[in-house]
Amino acid sequence: MRNHYVDVHNFKNHSDIHLIALSIQVQSETPEKLSCPLCHDEFSSLQRYHKHAARHLEQLALFAIPIDSLEGEDTNSNAENDSIEENDQVSIASAAQDSGGEAFKELDMQVIEASEGKFGADHPDALSNMAKLVVTYQNQGLWKEAGELGVKVLETRKEKLTANHPDTLYSMSSLAFTYSKQHRWKEAEGLWLEVVETYKKMLEPDDSTMLNRISQLAFVYWNQGRWEEAEELQVQVMEARKKKLGAEHPDTLHGMASLALTYSSQSRREEAGELELQVLEVYKKNLGVDHVNTLVSMSNLALTYQDQGRLKEAEGLVVEMMETYKKRSGTDDPVLLSSLNIAAFIFKGLGHDREGMELMRHCVQSSRHLLGPSHPDYIFRSQALAEWEAQQAPFRISS
Repeated sequence: MRNHYVDVHNFKNHSDIHLIALSIQVQSETPEKLSCPLCHDEFSSLQRYHKHAARHLEQLALFAIPIDSLEGEDTNSNAENDSIEENDQVSIASAAQDSGGEAFKELDMQVIEASEGKFGADHPDALSNMAKLVVTYQNQGLWKEAGELGVKVLETRKEKLTANHPDTLYSMSSLAFTYSKQHRWKEAEGLWLEVVETYKKMLEPDDSTMLNRISQLAFVYWNQGRWEEAEELQVQVMEARKKKLGAEHPDTLHGMASLALTYSSQSRREEAGELELQVLEVYKKNLGVDHVNTLVSMSNLALTYQDQGRLKEAEGLVVEMMETYKKRSGTDDPVLLSSLNIAAFIFKGLGHDREGMELMRHCVQSSRHLLGPSHPDYIFRSQALAEWEAQQAPFRISS
């Protein structure tokens, strides 16, 4: 999400984004007016500035991205016709990629060359194997490679098949997904629009594939700051899922969480809070208080309460979240770490410096272990912790 501010707000480096962390703190002398480093709104009150910056923190850490997959669809309808030998090569290449290095690249080329040699470069089976490699690249975060190979597959399928052929549409969706991950929003938007318009002629309005593609298009609009267009699509998806799947289905709840953040981006915090509370109550009932989705929802709602000035309720939620977290079994994951990061900032903003710093230290350590020392989230959290530790007079919001 940090790259959203690089693309939309014209930020060039992490030092700009790091100003958000600094906004939680106060120097001994403050200017008469404070300007938000992201949207340049000005504030005469430190408390208003702090609450405004806290919302940007949620957007950086916890944007509820639409379902982050292509719904588990097969790479194309001919997949079952692939030879055993070629499927084995794809599997071996995928496994080799986990260890990185030249071994994977070599197996990658072996798969493509074997397919092209046996069938020809534009044969459906050869394209099927290439499409599978695109998925492997995506799963490993190799977006440049996924994009290059995805373009090749899509162009060939467009030439050999019809524009509304399932294989063509899958490849188009896959490439749009890759472009989104590369923050190439305009290119992603063009592909998603084409996919959605084609599916409108082929599928029912409440078809799950149709709704997923619309949700992805809304995500692209959101990242371009086009809140009203994103909201319109998110409402459409949420209402369709409620009707077809029920109000408590995971896909419906995911859509509600995404819409809540769009409301927050438009400063419609009452509406955001209502949706977030609904999501949290369902997660508590169906998944339990210690499920990662429940904990994420707690941190989202706590930040909204803090935005609304409901500081006691915000504090109660993060305290409940941390007590539950300490008792739960299992390891951290990147999504949960984002929620813990938010909780640390809320503790710090409410004047609970010791709890906030202890939690941020945990976030830093876990981020290094899970993500590595070069990951932007680890760098961001490390810098925030360093500033907190160096700060001599942290600002305290009275409650």
